[in-house]
Amino acid sequence: MSELHFRTLHIRRMPGVDDGGFTLDGLGSGINLIHGPNASGKTTSARAMQAIFWPRMTGAERAWLAAEFTVDGVLWTAKIDGGHAEYQRDGIPADPLALPSESERDRYCLALHELLLSEDREFARKIQQESAGGYDLRAAGGALNPRPGPSRSSAETKALEEAKRAHQLALQNQQQIRADEDSLVNLRSRREEASLAVVRMATLKDASEHAKVKDEESDARIALEAFPYWMSRVRGDELHRLSDLRKRSAALKSEVQTAQGEADRASSAIEVAMIPEGQVSGETIPGLRADLEALEDADHELHTLKQQRAALMKREDEERARIGLAIGEQQLLDLDHPAMRDLGEFARHAAEVRAEQRRLEVERDGIGYFERGEDPELLADGIRQLQRWLREPTPAAPDQRSRTFGLLAAGLLAVSGLVFALLNPLALLATLLGVILIWVLLARQTPAEDARRVHQRIYEGLELSLPAAWEPPEVEGVLRELIARNHEAVGSRDRRRRHAEVSAQLQAHEPKMHELEEERAEIESQLGVAPGLDEGHLHWLASRICRWQDAKSERAEAEASLDTATACAQRLRDDLRSRLAPFCAAALASTGQISGAIKDLDQRQRALAEAQRDLASAGATIERARKDLGSCDSDQRSIFESLGLTGEDEAMLTFWSARLNDYRKAAELAQSRRTLLAQAKQRLESHGADEEFFTATIETLELRLDQARATADSLSQIDEEILRIGIRVDAARKSHDVEAALERAERAEQALRDARGRDVEGVIASVLIDHVDRETRDQHLPAVFRGASDLFAKLTHGRYRLQFDTEDGARFLAFDTRDREGRTLDQLSSGTRVQLLLAVRIAFVESQEQGLKLPLVFDEVLGNSDDERAAAIIEAAIELSRHGRQIFYFTAQQDEVGKWRAIVDRHQDVAFHEVDLRAARSIAHSGNFTIPATAFEPAPRAPHPNGDDHAAYGMRLRVPALDPVTTHVGALHLWYLVDSPQVCFRLLEIGPERWGELERFLDSGGHRLLDDGLAARLPILARAAELFLHDIRIGVGKLVDRAALTESAAVSLAFIDRVAEFSDSLQGDAALLVEGLKNRKVQRFQLAQAEAMEAFLEENGYLDRRERLAPEEIRSRVIAALATEVSEGRVSLDDLQSLLRRLEAGVKPIPAQPLTLL
Repeated sequence: MSELHFRTLHIRRMPGVDDGGFTLDGLGSGINLIHGPNASGKTTSARAMQAIFWPRMTGAERAWLAAEFTVDGVLWTAKIDGGHAEYQRDGIPADPLALPSESERDRYCLALHELLLSEDREFARKIQQESAGGYDLRAAGGALNPRPGPSRSSAETKALEEAKRAHQLALQNQQQIRADEDSLVNLRSRREEASLAVVRMATLKDASEHAKVKDEESDARIALEAFPYWMSRVRGDELHRLSDLRKRSAALKSEVQTAQGEADRASSAIEVAMIPEGQVSGETIPGLRADLEALEDADHELHTLKQQRAALMKREDEERARIGLAIGEQQLLDLDHPAMRDLGEFARHAAEVRAEQRRLEVERDGIGYFERGEDPELLADGIRQLQRWLREPTPAAPDQRSRTFGLLAAGLLAVSGLVFALLNPLALLATLLGVILIWVLLARQTPAEDARRVHQRIYEGLELSLPAAWEPPEVEGVLRELIARNHEAVGSRDRRRRHAEVSAQLQAHEPKMHELEEERAEIESQLGVAPGLDEGHLHWLASRICRWQDAKSERAEAEASLDTATACAQRLRDDLRSRLAPFCAAALASTGQISGAIKDLDQRQRALAEAQRDLASAGATIERARKDLGSCDSDQRSIFESLGLTGEDEAMLTFWSARLNDYRKAAELAQSRRTLLAQAKQRLESHGADEEFFTATIETLELRLDQARATADSLSQIDEEILRIGIRVDAARKSHDVEAALERAERAEQALRDARGRDVEGVIASVLIDHVDRETRDQHLPAVFRGASDLFAKLTHGRYRLQFDTEDGARFLAFDTRDREGRTLDQLSSGTRVQLLLAVRIAFVESQEQGLKLPLVFDEVLGNSDDERAAAIIEAAIELSRHGRQIFYFTAQQDEVGKWRAIVDRHQDVAFHEVDLRAARSIAHSGNFTIPATAFEPAPRAPHPNGDDHAAYGMRLRVPALDPVTTHVGALHLWYLVDSPQVCFRLLEIGPERWGELERFLDSGGHRLLDDGLAARLPILARAAELFLHDIRIGVGKLVDRAALTESAAVSLAFIDRVAEFSDSLQGDAALLVEGLKNRKVQRFQLAQAEAMEAFLEENGYLDRRERLAPEEIRSRVIAALATEVSEGRVSLDDLQSLLRRLEAGVKPIPAQPLTLL
């Protein structure tokens, strides 16, 4: 294929280039890195390269371009001017090159933004259509104009010959299948013998285990019989219980003695009390105390009444002396008491009225009279306006320069509009706009200036004193003056108002004074008092007379109360003497003696009650202690009787109790051996073993087991051979190759006969369309797909494999070899998405080009890739350049320039040319675009072993453990497959980390990086690992989670939460879950649903009822399956055994026993 390489590109005129243009010269045939800041011409250069070959492309209609390029070393020149193209070959005018159509030019320009926005379905359909050459073949066939003519029968003749050869080959295959069927008879016979050996191995293993456990059970039983028969009843605390009971007995005896002493002391106290039995009840003492309190209250009241009588007599005499002897005592008694009180009330009221009169007169005279002053409201309004003026912000000084410039510009605009209006009347709009701008600029002022002027105008309208200038200092001075004047005006106004109020109150008080004089005259006439007395004397006389009358009345009442109290106290005293006579021989004259007698009686009664309580408590204690003593003696006897011993056997009990732990260990050992023996016997009986298996020795059984194992080792190999032959035989039986081939031959003969009779043009059209359709579908699409898949694997180091999905419309998928899941473009990271689309587009260009190999343009495709992905893409571009394709990479990212330089430096065989657009376009250098000085170094993919052994290197790599349920061979770390840390390091440095990635990498051509021996040995070791992972899963089901329960469709929404919670409590164990559901651990869950759940779990690998394979059995099966590879020398037995040891060590522990359902 011819190679086209740009040497020079000159851009004089393109959209975005109007400064005379620039030239890219000295372009290399390999990698061309073109960099520069944004807007420096990168995109323009890329589009100019396309316009050289497709001059009529959109955006190049007015372009002026020139270029020099070579085709297989021959110099070509091109000149593009306004869509017109001229080409010369070695200086001679030439026709344009045969290139793909303009609609396909975007294939050669790969831009990051386009790859990120590309939709997978639409792009896949486009690729699918372009794989047929970009034509709709059916539409093209309908446009043909057939014409009659002889048919060409070469295709039919060839089909007939191929059909006959296929028929002969089918007959030969049928004969080979018959030979395979004959060999199956011998293989099945050998398999039956090996299967019987496997069954015998299981029986012999269980028999050997039975014999071993039987001997251990016999030894344990003999050791247990060496202890006394009653040791099974010994609890171990008998001696401690006996000691506690004896201590308890001694304590109880001491308690009886102490209680007896307390009883004697209580009896003596009862005799000392000397209170006849039944004479003093519980209410006697409280009753006596209540009567004593009443007597003491009566004595106190009597004393108080005597004092009151003396004080009242003294008060009566004093009040009489104050009145004087001018009025006789009888006259005083005859005076009306209420009239005296009215006289006093009048005197008090008269004093209050006169006092109010004097108070008002004094207040009026103190206020004085003031003339009307300034209006405080007006002053307050002025103060508010000045304060608001000061609060407004100081207006900024206007920008006179900007304002002047604006006025000049607006004036120029208006004048220009008038001038151009002669040519176009619409220019008057410019004049109008200029006039408006002038008006706005002249009228514009700051908002703060407008607000201050408003407050200034309002203040000036109040006609108050004005500041000397409207500046803050002068305004503040006027404000302080107004505040002082306002305070003075408010005070004057308030005093005038109070003077008027007091004058009005005095005028309203005069009627009260007239009424007082009239009432005074009336009272004096009623009492007969001399009119000359003033209100004070009247009030005094009335008050004294009332006080004397009150004192005399109160004295008479006090004397009556005194007589009553005296009689009550005497009655209480006599009653207490009579009630205390039986308990007190002495005479009780005074209240104090009566109180002492009551206290003495209370003390004797308390002592008597306490002695009686002590006597009863002591008796109860003695009775209880004697009863407990009997129980202690009975408990001591029961300890010996429970063991079948007597009190004389205490020394024997002491001796064997010290050896109780030995007995229990012997009993536990004997019991465990009996249990194991019963289980071993049950397993052996399950095989239907003869009596000889139960009685044979261990040595005999081990010898027979070795013999059976030797026979059974060939079972897996025989099974694989039978399986391979059976698959071929079954396929042959299901197929109809002979009949199909014969039918095909007959159809071919008929087609050949029919072809001669059809219209030639119709035959040609039909054959041509079918042929092109078949060839483009079966040839180009696989080539595109294989190329894209290989490139995608290289870019991702084997992590992903490209897949094409046509079930739901054409779309691309990325198959992850680690978790074995396919992902759409939307599910991929942006970096992996770019890698996939780059692989597909580059592969399509590589496979579809015919005639010329055109340059590829990359536009910042590394923008969202990490260092590892970026290095992979650069390496892919370098590989393309090695095969003759010119590469252009445009970027404005400084770090991308550093990455290209660092990686290309490692490949001295690749031509590399760098163009700085700043220099090409004479753009001043800016600090915003600086190429990093340090070289780009991708982080190492794996640490170097540095002398580590295999295990230590695995710890440094943090190799994950193998999950027996979920781990598949594709996710297996390469550390498991190779036993050399150096080899493992080399593989990891290449890129892949897991076997799935390495396998895809090898399939896409990566095997060339490995030596032949390692490349051939790794797939065999991976096959061994796959067999190991398969066998270790036998008997180990997957864990049941909520997703599995939902997928089973056996659990409705009403039960899903409860069943999921139950499954979590069982740690996802499928067997226990099914058992629990069948046993109704989840209430109201139907048995039919439980059985449906069981069927789903068995079909989908959650429930595996097979017996787990022992490690040695797994090793034997894996080695037997690869016996052919070992015998042929493709892998050694040591390699397989070493691999299996690593895999066994890396498997996560599997519980030896399943959980039990409680």
